[in-house]
Amino acid sequence: MLAPRLEVFLMIATRMERAAVVVGLTFQDGVTFGVYWPAIWQAWGRNTWAQMLLLLFPAIWIGTLVVLWRSVIGDLWQTIVERRHGSLLGSVPTEDRLEGSRDV
Repeated sequence: MLAPRLEVFLMIATRMERAAVVVGLTFQDGVTFGVYWPAIWQAWGRNTWAQMLLLLFPAIWIGTLVVLWRSVIGDLWQTIVERRHGSLLGSVPTEDRLEGSRDV
């Protein structure tokens, strides 16, 4: 079993990695959308059915980004609350504390 502080560090690192991935993905999506959208709209935007699909895809794309950002913001909020209440380092149960409280 990992030491409690190491487990906490790995949990924070995982949250930060997820945030970094979402920031990078959002940046990449914005650049891709800005570069390719005008050409795609010009080529396929003449048909009514293609216009509907072309408007549906960015809506799904934006919805996906909203879900990812909600997850990252939730992780950030949880990290802030845990640090404020000291539950990251002070309240993590260790094996020593658990052994003393067992009723066996």
